Amino acid sequence: MIYRIVLSFFILALLGCQESKQTITESEVSALLSEVEELYSSGDIDGMMKRYADDITIATAIKTPTAMTMDFSKSKYKALIKSVIDSTASYTYQVDNLNINIGKDVDSTFASYTATEQLTMEGQSLDSKSFVQVSFTMAADGQLLISSMSVSEI
Repeated sequence: MIYRIVLSFFILALLGCQESKQTITESEVSALLSEVEELYSSGDIDGMMKRYADDITIATAIKTPTAMTMDFSKSKYKALIKSVIDSTASYTYQVDNLNINIGKDVDSTFASYTATEQLTMEGQSLDSKSFVQVSFTMAADGQLLISSMSVSEI
């Protein structure tokens, strides 16, 4: 009898030590997205990149006659963002229709929204509207990060 109690205790202890999938809340996702938007608007590229996973995948689809699609690594995306910020005189970014879907764990959580951007580059005013989908991951230190992003011009 004592053997069964000890064995049961041992099994329960092992189950308790298993790494559980972390869950997140809508407010955490919303706060991360707002922080990234603020960092981008203020030109803090390094701060922005700290909110992206090292192995992030970023896919963009641009409306052209040939429907061009481009994929970026974190470093290439950083270079793109830097070039845009460096050559932009004014910039606004507006998020509408934010939809956050909390999954059973952080890896199955995603958000989508419509982004409207207005900027002046080399004296020319440019407006764009995109549909953005974002996935998330949790870093080893417990920080919520963006793990993938898909941007489609609409």
